[in-house]
Formats: sequence, structure tokens, C-alpha cells
Amino acid sequence: MITERVADVLSAPRVSPVGSLREPTGPRSSSGDIPLETGITAGCRCQGVSSSGGGAGGGGSKNPSQASSANIWLTEAFVVPRDVGLSVAGTTVAGVTDELREMLIPFRTRAVEEGYPWEDIDPLPAEEVDRWIGQVRPCAVLTGGGDGPVAGRFGGPLLLPAEVPDPEHPYLASVDFAALPKDATDLPLPPDGRLLLFASLDETDGDGDCGQAIYVPADTSVEERDKNTWNGAPGDDYYQKIVDSYPQGELRARTEPDLPYHPLPGFPHADELVTVWCDTSGREGHLQIGGYADQEDSDRDPLEILASCAFRLAKRGRWGGGEPVSGAVEDWVLLAHWNPDIRGREGADVQWGIQRADLAARRFDRTFSTVYWNP
Repeated sequence: MITERVADVLSAPRVSPVGSLREPTGPRSSSGDIPLETGITAGCRCQGVSSSGGGAGGGGSKNPSQASSANIWLTEAFVVPRDVGLSVAGTTVAGVTDELREMLIPFRTRAVEEGYPWEDIDPLPAEEVDRWIGQVRPCAVLTGGGDGPVAGRFGGPLLLPAEVPDPEHPYLASVDFAALPKDATDLPLPPDGRLLLFASLDETDGDGDCGQAIYVPADTSVEERDKNTWNGAPGDDYYQKIVDSYPQGELRARTEPDLPYHPLPGFPHADELVTVWCDTSGREGHLQIGGYADQEDSDRDPLEILASCAFRLAKRGRWGGGEPVSGAVEDWVLLAHWNPDIRGREGADVQWGIQRADLAARRFDRTFSTVYWNP
């Protein structure tokens, strides 16, 4: 049986149909189930903070009554039978494995027993931490190191079918769906083929579409394209240097748990939980498929911001090709996230979001992208 501490965060999936331009009804959680409470301040994303194994606080829990062993927690506090899907962010996740739960032990230990002294965060209530962990989603993290399978690359030749128009944004990376670890995400991705991602880091404000995604099915004939045909500012040598500094090299994939990077209703210590998670996850300069959208200094779900931008542009006739576009976050999922480690764009975050209906139909051409940069 699912224990009571986990059962209260399980819920039936709530997926709204995409039938027309749909006005957002106000700030909502990424599940779309409950409007976000107003007045919640953002949790800082702790970029550049060390996540060394020594941990914060050193001497253990300030409140021994909150401490519990990892083994007790795994067996009693967070037991989810393998045949039961864990409902998070409006979808049912069946891929929350024992291995992923074990990977969250450092986060729970830090949150419950140590806190985060550098931000004056005392140990947090175990019950609230466990409910936050109940929001876990699997994601594929792609980096240049590690021992995971090669599942893509930053840069390299731009290979596209002849009928696909030249991309409007600089080429970033390709991801081989067939090479991703099994159940690396909870998204209904194609079993094979390549996903090409493009992003413009010069468009860091406003609500314009700042990138694109192109899906190339397996065994499709392709040709090499000039990677410099994107619509940049002619003569902008500074931005050209930024594009030229986009990372290069193979990407190895590993499956990791992901937790929210923004406040959620019902969590009085959401800001503190976000801060501790940022420190213990230790991700930087990575490409991510699935999971949660991550944006520095955001008190809203970045995916909600993306959906609102897409809706506004569609309403003005500037995006979407006249097809239905929803402004409700529950109709969208995070396709990919990139945290650039580029001089001149430190602190930037790039999100690629797609409507659930479009992902199911493999309409990757309807991916919308936003860029946030906090210089």
C-alpha cells in the first residue's frame, strides 16, 4: 500500500484539451491543479554554489527530532509500488524507480538534518520535505562527461532534410532519442530519430520566440547545411562571438530525478526547498530533456511564463500559424532546458516547451522557446 505520507501527493492526471486559443486564468502550479498563491517570493537558483559532498552544516541536525535514517525513509516514507504511477505536474509518472529515490537521499538529508547555513536556512520539517520529494520527475541530463551512453552532441554538422527551411536561430545541439536511457523522462517521446535544438541568446527580454526544435525521423535522408544562415543582426560581432562560443562535443546521458525550481502552493518552505535542491543537484552547463523548467529568480513556473508568451504571440498572429494555442500551463510540458556556461551570458536559462497535444502528434515544429538572462 502507498503510505499516507506519499498518498497525499498523488492525484489523478489532469490534462486539458487544446481546442482553441485559451486565456490563462492566472498564476498556476505546473500541474495546473491549484492557482499559485500570490505574494510568494522567488527562491534563488544558487548558481555557482558548491555542492560538495561535505554538505552544509557539518555537524548534523540542529533538531534531532526531525532526523531519520535514509533506510527508514526509503522503506517507509516514500514507498511507491512499481505498478503504481506517481502523479506529478498533471501527468502520471511510472518511471520513479528505487534508484531515482536513492539519488534523492542527499537532498533529503541536507533539507531535514542540516538545512543551508549559508542562506540562514534551518533544518526543514520532514513531512513537508517528503511531500516536496513527492513532486519528483525523471529527466535526462546530458553533459560532456560521465560514463552514460553517448546520446547527442553540442554542435557538429547541421544535418536536415532537403525540404526543411533554414533554421531561424543558431544551432545548439542534437539528441538521439534511441540512445537515451529507457524511461529517462515521463514524456511520450518518439523511440528514435533526432531532435535538433536551436537558441538565440541575444533575445533575452520581451516575449519573442527565442529558439526552435526540429525532429528528424530515423532513416530520413539529410543534407549538411550552413550553420550561419540564422537571422542574426548583420555586423553584430559581439553576438557572433557568443554564438561561436556555443559548446561543442559529444553528450552523454544519465537519468536523474528532478524537483521544482519554483514555489508551489501548500509548501510554506518552498523557497528554502528550492535553494537546498539547487545546491544538492549541482547541475551547471548541462542540457536537459524533460523534468522541470529552471530559471533564476523566478517566483512563477518558467513553463507558465513560456505558455503565456506563446499565447500572447498567437493572439497577435505572430506565432502558431493560426492553429490552436493554449495559455494554460497544464497544456504544456518542458521539452528541453539548457543552462549555458558561456562568457557574456552567465546566468542565462533557455527553455523549450511544447503543448501536450503537439508532442503526442510529434509536431515539434510547434515548440516555443524562451530565454532568461540575469546579468
